Amino acid sequence: MSTPPRLPDELILEIFRNKSLSTGDLAILCLITRRFLNQVRRSLYESVLVYLAEERQEVHSDSDSDNDSSDRIVYTLRSWQLLRTFQDSPNLAALVEHLHFHFEIVWHRDSVVTGVVTSQKVACLTFLRLARRTSKISASRFESNAHLQDAIGKTRKCRERITHLDVDTSQGLAFPSLSTLLPNLLHLKIDSLQPRILDLPIFQGLVSLDIGNSNSILEYTPFLLSARSTLRQLRINLSILIEISGSNDLSDFPALIFLHVYRSGKPAGIDSLTRIEHVLDFWKSICRSTPFEPSPSPARPTTTTNSSYSPTSLHQLESRTSTL
Repeated sequence: MSTPPRLPDELILEIFRNKSLSTGDLAILCLITRRFLNQVRRSLYESVLVYLAEERQEVHSDSDSDNDSSDRIVYTLRSWQLLRTFQDSPNLAALVEHLHFHFEIVWHRDSVVTGVVTSQKVACLTFLRLARRTSKISASRFESNAHLQDAIGKTRKCRERITHLDVDTSQGLAFPSLSTLLPNLLHLKIDSLQPRILDLPIFQGLVSLDIGNSNSILEYTPFLLSARSTLRQLRINLSILIEISGSNDLSDFPALIFLHVYRSGKPAGIDSLTRIEHVLDFWKSICRSTPFEPSPSPARPTTTTNSSYSPTSLHQLESRTSTL
């Protein structure tokens, strides 16, 4: 009897990385055959979510007790089980490449224990020490990232591997020291910029920068325009683009190959026509400073808020138009 054909392991691994497969699906595959075990484990633990909840007790106004709420931060059951798994199996923790910390506030009218008590600092430090091969850290719904940065500072072996940082807010991040803590950081994504950020070393070595808050303005963004800029990808809102285009052109970003611009709040004193004129001026500066070969069906770069600039053997510029 001939042996049935088998798919190459590389193809099977690509199938396991399909985002449509749930964690439960991957866990079941681990039980089918030992042949799948290693590949499935890599997909299962490549990116993990650590869910933290701050449990707040709502006190009735007619209660005789004090009105102070009893707040505490806990691991959810699944995150606690994940922690125990990593503690018992360091080889599984070594598979983690992306640690995502998510924080949520949960309100209860009665005192209900929903998980194992911890703190943001302890949770971040514990998982960073266990998952030492992590190269990407995300933190969502954190009001401040001070505890996250403090934890990073206490994990030397891990922090040298970190190349990606994705946070909701810059609140609590001490950028001067962060550039020392993360010497190999290449990709930075910040949704909301809180403190004033000036020209700091951490931004000079970045390959990609994503500023996701539509209300951000130039004085709250890092100084990006430099002949030493290594940025290859930049995502900013329209207001920042207008500020940049007033006195700069693409030559100020010598390595830039992708620019994404999204809508922003309408700045005071600037009407829609003026905004269009600023954007058109920026496109003209790109055309002046860059060898340009139009695509077969070129999009007209008018009223553009989403755009990409991609080089080939001859530079090409593509744009997608939308309403300002």
